[in-house]
Amino acid sequence: MKHTIVHDLGSTEQARGVVEEAYGEYERRLASYDPKLTWVGQTQARIDFSVMGKSLSVTIDLTAHDLTVEGKLPLLFRPFQGKILSVLEREVRIWAERARAQGPAQAQG
Repeated sequence: MKHTIVHDLGSTEQARGVVEEAYGEYERRLASYDPKLTWVGQTQARIDFSVMGKSLSVTIDLTAHDLTVEGKLPLLFRPFQGKILSVLEREVRIWAERARAQGPAQAQG
């Protein structure tokens, strides 16, 4: 599964700040899935988590204008791929809009 979502924040630094802020929120909310965010570069992160006993890992590649999420979806979850991508896209847009409303300085921390 590979999906690109436009955020149009204009900088990878601001996009990274948004990813970290959103992750902090979901880490608390979804603690039972044991999520882990690891930055493997300035613009690439890996998120690992567990759902129904299955370990999942996705990578996030950031640019100044979009992010690409890529990972293997286990066969068990493939029927839900459309819903997963729809929710992911909606959430990215919500977090990006919050960052734009706050302005670059506040959104980065």
